[in-house]
Amino acid sequence: MCRLLAIQSKDAVPLSRVLIGGDNSFAVQSLEHPDGWGMAYYVQGAPHVVKSVLPAISDAQFERISLSVGSPTLLAHIRRATTGRIAARNCHPFQFGPWVFAHNGFIRNYVAVKDELQAKIKDRLRPFIIGETDSETLFFLFLSYLEEAGELCASQPSERAMGWAITRAIEDVISLGDVGPEVVPHPGEASRLSVLVSNGSSMMGVRWGKPLAFQATKTQRGHELLTISSEVIGSRSPADAGAWVDLEDKQYLFVDPSLTLRHAAL
Repeated sequence: MCRLLAIQSKDAVPLSRVLIGGDNSFAVQSLEHPDGWGMAYYVQGAPHVVKSVLPAISDAQFERISLSVGSPTLLAHIRRATTGRIAARNCHPFQFGPWVFAHNGFIRNYVAVKDELQAKIKDRLRPFIIGETDSETLFFLFLSYLEEAGELCASQPSERAMGWAITRAIEDVISLGDVGPEVVPHPGEASRLSVLVSNGSSMMGVRWGKPLAFQATKTQRGHELLTISSEVIGSRSPADAGAWVDLEDKQYLFVDPSLTLRHAAL
């Protein structure tokens, strides 16, 4: 599978704070997830997306960006390939306009139901799918429903619209992929659909079959820093500056531009 990481703050945060350093940094996790990495960091509201097929821990570009860049918003991913070959186009996060998206898990029976799922994507959005992964299909299903909700181009999309869009996308996956005969490579397993998605203003994390937790701490300027991760990158010791909170399965976390947090069941 893969690993997910995101941060959201009101001021620029050195990416090194969450990407490198420590016994279980995001870079260290790539030892078990070596099939590429990607990150999207926002500068003046626009995402800068960088991807590589190298393991993050041994990629000089990953280290250089981590040490030199600061951003109020980051979405990062390290990959252990399931669907789709090892190639930059299949590395997360995927991007469309200001939107970026990363997924940990798989769509069950994806090869069998790919065409049916992609048929549900808006005609104008479907040509922008450039890779082979089930994750990118899930992203464009989400975007299609967000457009249907009237907030694909909203500068500050609402919790209601984003929650509805990801719920509809997941319902499509479950109704098609999680029925019928078992197929490889995941016989006997249901779809795993934990995701992170952001437009640089509003962010949502969804736990569906794969762990996701969040932590609120302070930046050097005293602003709140929210970290969302599929695996704790520090310690769960009470001495930590902020406690990690596990999302329950089939629950989402929504973060608005004021850094107000809300989490609820899908």
